[in-house]
Amino acid sequence: MLFRRGLLIIGMAIALPWPLAAEVVDRIVAVVDRHAITLSEAEQARRLQQLKGSEQAQMTEIVDQLIESYLIEREVKRYPGPPVTTEELSRAVDALREGMGSEEALLEALSAQEMDMDALERSLRRQLLISHYLDNRFRSLIYVNDEEIQEYYDKEVVPALTSVEPQPELDMIEDVIRQVLVEKKFNERVDAWIERLKSRARIRKHVW
Repeated sequence: MLFRRGLLIIGMAIALPWPLAAEVVDRIVAVVDRHAITLSEAEQARRLQQLKGSEQAQMTEIVDQLIESYLIEREVKRYPGPPVTTEELSRAVDALREGMGSEEALLEALSAQEMDMDALERSLRRQLLISHYLDNRFRSLIYVNDEEIQEYYDKEVVPALTSVEPQPELDMIEDVIRQVLVEKKFNERVDAWIERLKSRARIRKHVW
């Protein structure tokens, strides 16, 4: 399960766990080096995905996402960047509230998933920290040249718009293509980096 299919990066669909409200004896679903991932964490991660409207994932997919989340967060803690500002956190909460339609709908959804606003904000804060780290480490180094844009236009855009008249000229959608290619390169770099992190870690999964 690669990063772009779990988290994302500004929408950040990787579900990160938060402390549980109740003391329970948990089943361990994975161990990364000496860090245990519990069934309760996986269930909480699944609830967060449901809150965001994502399709329900299999438990094996959730556990894979949590393994990747832990490895990424461990790197973020080793090389911390600027803290998440109050304004950034507010925008993230506002975006989720807007997606729900109202404050009342958001609170009802949180309650249905056995969450509260504090838990949601902790999760969003952690996701934003990861997003900042990845942007600074990878996105800032990505460059797309004119030849790549032209090739994408010729091979992807033109064939896909054969029935559209008139077809958009390259200069009309150049910025859109550039952003598509930046995201593609960004995801490829992040995915390769995560695979390297996983290859250096001792990972044992107890769900299949």
